[in-house]
Amino acid sequence: MKRKLFALFLSVFFAFALWAQKPTQFFPYEYYNSSERDYYDYVGILNSRGETLEDDSEWTVTLYNYGSTYYIVTKYKPGKEQSENKLIPVLTDHSSTYKKLDSKIDESKGRDYHVCLVFFDSEDHLICSAQYSENY
Repeated sequence: MKRKLFALFLSVFFAFALWAQKPTQFFPYEYYNSSERDYYDYVGILNSRGETLEDDSEWTVTLYNYGSTYYIVTKYKPGKEQSENKLIPVLTDHSSTYKKLDSKIDESKGRDYHVCLVFFDSEDHLICSAQYSENY
């Protein structure tokens, strides 16, 4: 019984810890889920001209440059959607890749550019977004 209560407490704590999460050394993203932002927060970006990086049976990945941020927008195809719980470990595991991409953009442009990852389901509902940041 104690294990079940501890597991419940830990999962609730983890959920609240990620809600409106600020960057940390272990999760270097300004992170937003669907309760904090939605599709309309990204309409200006999505209406600009983007470059399709991948379009297959699972998703469409498009790169947008809007202001001082590069947006990598992933839109899942019907039946292939991911949950927020599955995306968080992916962001954690690949943070070094996004750090390299963020620093390459900074060096190549001579300006302070950033990388933001945005994930939508097939019906344009925001799953989550995460902007790489080491401001912790």
